[in-house]
This record gives sequence, C-alpha cells and structure tokens, in this order.
Amino acid sequence: MQTRLVPPRPNFVPRLALSLLLVVTGLVGMTRDASAAIYTWSGTTNTNVLNNTLFTPNTTNGWQVSAANGAVFTNTWTNGAVVFNWGGSNVQLSNTLITGFSNDVIMTNLGNWRLDSVTTVTNTNALVGRAAGTVYIYNVGTSMLGGSATLLQGNMALYLNSFSGHTTAARALTNNVGSLAVSNLNVNNATTTTVGSVSNGVTTLTFQGTGTTTVTGSITVNARSNGATQNAGALIVSSGVLNIATTNDANIAAVTGWNSGLVITNTGSLFVRGQKSLGEQAYNIKIGTTTGNTTRFGVFDSSEWATNLDSTCTLTNNFSILNASGALATNVFQAGSATTNKTLTLSGIISSTNADGTLLFLYGTNVLAGANTFSNALVVSNSTLMLSNATALGVTTAGTMVAGTAGVLDLNGQTVGAEALTLSNSSAPSLRNSSATAASFAGAVTLGADTIISNTGGITLSGGISGSYALTKAGASSLTLSAASSYTGATTINGGTLNASHASALGTNGLTVASGATLGIAAAVSKNNITNNGTISIGAGASLTANALAGGNGALNLTGTGGSQAAFTNTASAGTSGSSTVLNIGSLSLGGNSTIAFANAYNNITASGAVSISGTGNFLSIAGVWDAGSTYNLLTGSSLSASGITLTNAGWSLGIGSTYTNGRTTYLFNTNATSLFMAVGGQVGNITWNGGTSGNWTYDTSTTPWTNNADGSASAFYQGDNVT
Repeated sequence: MQTRLVPPRPNFVPRLALSLLLVVTGLVGMTRDASAAIYTWSGTTNTNVLNNTLFTPNTTNGWQVSAANGAVFTNTWTNGAVVFNWGGSNVQLSNTLITGFSNDVIMTNLGNWRLDSVTTVTNTNALVGRAAGTVYIYNVGTSMLGGSATLLQGNMALYLNSFSGHTTAARALTNNVGSLAVSNLNVNNATTTTVGSVSNGVTTLTFQGTGTTTVTGSITVNARSNGATQNAGALIVSSGVLNIATTNDANIAAVTGWNSGLVITNTGSLFVRGQKSLGEQAYNIKIGTTTGNTTRFGVFDSSEWATNLDSTCTLTNNFSILNASGALATNVFQAGSATTNKTLTLSGIISSTNADGTLLFLYGTNVLAGANTFSNALVVSNSTLMLSNATALGVTTAGTMVAGTAGVLDLNGQTVGAEALTLSNSSAPSLRNSSATAASFAGAVTLGADTIISNTGGITLSGGISGSYALTKAGASSLTLSAASSYTGATTINGGTLNASHASALGTNGLTVASGATLGIAAAVSKNNITNNGTISIGAGASLTANALAGGNGALNLTGTGGSQAAFTNTASAGTSGSSTVLNIGSLSLGGNSTIAFANAYNNITASGAVSISGTGNFLSIAGVWDAGSTYNLLTGSSLSASGITLTNAGWSLGIGSTYTNGRTTYLFNTNATSLFMAVGGQVGNITWNGGTSGNWTYDTSTTPWTNNADGSASAFYQGDNVT
C-alpha cells in the first residue's frame, strides 16, 4: 500500500518549474522581477495590489479581502506565475473575485483562512485568445466557513490544512473546482466544527457542487466524553464528490473517534479508503434521493492529492436507503472504477424504508456479507456481486438483475430464497458459485440474454427457468435444475455436469453435451434433439426417453440400485428385418439395475467404443415381431463385456445363452466378442380359421381354432403367423 500526499508546505507550488518562481517576503507592496516574470507580495500592511485590490486589517481574522471596490487581483501580465506569500497571516475572504489571470496564481503560506457568506473565488480569462491560468491556494492554519453558504469555482486547486472552527449554524460548501484537498476535518462540535453538539442540537456540514473534495488526514470529534455519542448532527454529501482517503487511527479512537451521522443525497458521491475512513459510525450511513438522481458510494481510487493502491476495503457500517416515495432513483455502490477493479465488502446491514429506487452495484467485486432487509430492486452491472450471507439480497419481493457486459452474481456457497432473478449478460458467466460449498437459489430465473452459468461448487436452481434465450453450462462442478423450465433457447453443456431432476427441466429446444461434459438424468425426462459428444449419465429411479442421440461420440451410462432402475428408452422408428434403425453412440455402460428399451422393432445401439454391462438386474427390452431366420445385433461395440443382463419381450425373458420357443419360433439370446445378439429360428406358420369351437381370435395357445395349411392339423395362433 502506498499513498501519495501533497503536504501543506507554505511555498509549495505544483506543476511549475521552480526556476520560474521568486517569492519575496517582508516587503511592502507589489514588486516585479522582470527577469523571472513573477509578481510577489508580502502582506504585512494595508496594501493595494494592482488595480482595485483592497486588504484591510481585521483584528479577528487578520487580512480581510472583499470585492467591495471591484474585482480583486486583476492582472494582465502573461509571462509567468504570480505568487502571493501571506507570511502566515490569517485571511478572510468575502465576496472575493480573482479574475483576469492568464497565468497561474499561487497564494501560499496563508494562516487561518475564513470563507464568509456567498464567497466566490474564481479565476477567469480577461485576455482574448488566452486560456485562464490556475489559482493554487495553500494554507497552514485552520480553514473555516463563516457564512451559511460558500462557493468555490473556477480554475483552482486548493489545499486546506484543517477544515474546522466554523460558527454554530449549519454550513454548506459548494465546491465547483476540480480539486480541493482537506488534510484534517473536524466533525461534531458546535464551536470548532460544523456538525452537531449537545448544546445546539442538529448542525450540518454539507458538501455540494460539481467538484471533488478529498480528505487526506484525520476526522475527529471534540464534543464527546468517554466515547459516548454527543451529537445528532450529520456530514452531508449533496452533490459533487467527497473522497475520504484517510485511514488515520484517530478516526476510531475510543474518545475522539468520528461517529457522526453521514448522509448521501441528491446527486452526491462519497468514496472511502477503508473502515478508518468512516470511524466508529454509531449511526447508519443514510442514502436517499429523488426521481432521476443517482447517489454513489464506493472505494476511493485516486485524486490529485492522494492515491489509494489498496485492493480491498471492508466496512462494518450499516446503510439505510431512504429514497423518496415513488422515486425512480438509483443508489450506486461501486468497487473501484471503470479502469480499476477493487473489492468492497459490506458486512453491515442494508435496510430501506420503502421499495422505491434501485440499488446498482458497479465495477470490481462487491461483497454483501450482512443479513440485509432492503426491499429495493437490485442490479449488478459490469461487476461481480458476491453473496456472503443467505439474505444478502434483502427481502425477495423486488428481484435481482444481472446486466452489462461483465455482470456476475456469485452465490458463494449461500442458500438463497425465492428471489426473482433476471440474467441479461451474454458476454461472461452471469451466475456462478466460486465456493467449494454447494449453493442454491430458489427463485424463478428469467433469461434476458443468452446466458452462461459457471461454477466451482455446485448450484441448484429450484425456481424454474423461462425466457427466449439459450442456456450454457460452464465450469467443472454441477448445476442442478429441479423445477419445470419453459425457456425456448438451446441448452449447451460445455463443462461439468448439468443435472435434470425434473421431467421438464431442460427447456423446449435442443440440447448439446460437449466433449468432457455430462448430462445427468435424475427424473423421468423425455427429450428429443439431443447431441451427445460427452456423457449422458442416468441415475437410479430416473429415465431418459429420446428418439436420437446425435453426434455419435458420446457415452451413455446407466447405474441403478436394487429396486430402482435406471432406464433409457429409444423411441426411434421401427426398422425392418433387413435394415435395423441404428442409434450410434461412443460407448455404453450398464452398471447394474439398468434397462435399455427399444420402443419399436428392429432397433439397435451401436457404439464406436466399448459396451460394458456389469452387476445384476440389467435388462434389454425389445418390442414388436422380429422375423424368423435372422440374427439381430442388439447392442454392439468395439468390444463387449456383459453379465447380469436379461432380454425381455412381451410374455417372455431370456438370460445370456438361453432360448425360448413360442409356437413355431425359437429365440436365442447370446454374445460374441462385440455384440449382444438375438437369433430367431423356426418358421412362420400359414394357418386358416376353421370356425371351430370359438369365434374369438385369440393368442391363447391352449386352443386350436386354426388349421395348419402344411399338414391339415389343428393349430393355435402364434405371433407372426400368416392367416387366411
């Protein structure tokens, strides 16, 4: 961690070559060094400086500068910087205007600096065609606001050594300059600061404007006793940016540490460096605004005055979201910036008074570790939102959206309730679990874009998935879909395992299993248009019914348990005795209590790899009539290892090496080096109805209402016979 601070040195002049500066002290009036092209002034008596500049002694504040007689510090010299060295004198600015400089102005070595009501300090350009210079103001004493509203604007950079000692009324600083630094800020004392005390109730210090203010030193409280809260005041950021870049230990001191109320409102932005930036904070940080406005809270990154190279920031503060009723407002929490990613951990509780407005998490990694109760909608955009608490997303009524090109919701091993979730990031994984601990999400999921889900630990989605976009499973761990889903995009499994534990979990479109990935079946699933280049694994009590497994390279594995079969049913259309319908796969494994079923006759499965059948309770079920006089390969691979399997058809079953005779047809079930096959022997009977004892056409082989045309004997009807 490194921090660059600009110290409050009396004669420090930034951005200018020192060889161009000449600072003269102890003189009366203005002098000019022609060779250096620099004006210098030493303020020790009442002296006019250039045109219409009035300095009058003030016994309370030292030198008092006002614009009662016109513009102050008017200058047309353009060849170098103008330096005012105040010699440590106190200065009071009231309605002050610095104008006309097309070169830089350095006001250095000020003592105490008081800004009175509606003070405007600015530098504008009076010379046509020339850019205005920058006014630099450095003070070594205390800076205070003597009026209720102070305005800083123009091309300025200010370094205030200490910002305290304000009068008792509420104070507001409107900062419209690009850079304002405060080395020390006192809060919560009516006589020396601006925010609250026992004596005067609520007092406030408000930062507003379009500029950026950075606090680089300590924030202290003088009106406290033994660590007890002594005020009801607030530090308010109403607009512009306030950076609290300090991590001074004094901020969390038991007696003097800062614990003032902190409010971010309207369009205010507050960025902190760490827990010590906020001190003890006995009060919730309050954030609220109105329709069309955006507030921001986040990790301080850098400014002209200080640079924060810390990559992480952890805060224990509670936050209260107080948006106006009906407000279409946005409250941003951000970890870094668009160019610098940091990690912001909020372990306190985020609450809200209503559901109005949206919480937006931006940049880097935002971690929610508190048991939050807010009811606002939540959006993650171009950031990773990591959950470290099961209720981190607040109450479940408003829902969460993952958006942007890099938005990610990281479940981080949490069990999340029925929060509606919309995934609208198609460029990177929208949902993941980075923890080795399994996570679950019970809310309904809507695909707002083609969506990637990736995980280190398992994820279970039990609320169903809808939408018209595609779903891709990535990552090495498992994703379990345990509810009916209606999404219409394709499903792709690129890594890990996608488990379908509901019959309709896999949407309505096609499904592809990539090489190295697995489709797990844990329910009675019927799914056509499957392309399998990986593995399909069917578990105990589950079944997959499909008319095809395109690709031809994937494995089909079935493993049941005693009394709970794993089943695969091939519903491909029937072939013929001379041309079977073939289901091509990469390999086939039945690990016990597993069933392969052909819904139609003359079907088979052919694997380019091995067929392995082990354990007991395995079945191969066929249907329909298979012509006699042929041998049919039912399961074929590059090699075959088979045991514990039974061939079944309507009314009969055969173990390996066994035969069954049905009338004039004999069935043999056996193996060779590569196949499980069925040989059908005998012949088909040609029979004629004899109109005998029964008028019913029956398969009952105990009755013989037919005549065998070959020899005229009475005959029963056997499946496959030809009748006349």
